[in-house]
This record gives sequence, C-alpha cells and structure tokens, in this order.
Amino acid sequence: MKLGAQISYYKAWRGRKHAHTLIRGSPEQSFHILPSYFHMLEKESRFKYLFLAFGVAIRGFRYMRKVVGIDGTFLKGQYRGVLLVATTQDDNG
Repeated sequence: MKLGAQISYYKAWRGRKHAHTLIRGSPEQSFHILPSYFHMLEKESRFKYLFLAFGVAIRGFRYMRKVVGIDGTFLKGQYRGVLLVATTQDDNG
C-alpha cells in the first residue's frame, strides 16, 4: 500500500505474469522460434546433434550413480517432435 493502490494478490500475480510474458515471450512463441534457430545451426554445418538441458540438471549428474535410463517418444499434440528423457538415481536413493 505504498502508492495508495489496493489490489488483490491474485491480480498482482496476474500482472506480474503478463509483464513477464511481454518481456520474455510465451513458451509457445519460444517453441515456434526453435525451427528457425535449428535451421541457422544447420547452415553452419558444424553441428550434427543438439542437446538441451537445464544447467541444474547438468550439474546434478556429478552426484548421480553411473546408471542412466534413456527413453524417447513422439509428441503428437500441439508441439510435434520427439521428446527424449534421461534419468538417473541419486546416491541417497
């Protein structure tokens, strides 16, 4: 209530989410840009494969057992393509 305006938490959260979407774009927009990005990488002809992962997941592999399970599936919905997943079990498990 610093500025004299009173709004609900929900409305503030929606406003924050909307501002975030305006600045960074939506996940759908980002997904639609990927093919053009991959096309530019293909033009370079230095890349044969592409691996995407969150940095946290990559750093976490250091603490995992040396067994990795890999699975893949075709995406049939709005985001067509292939989804590949790699999982491990932590040492505490």
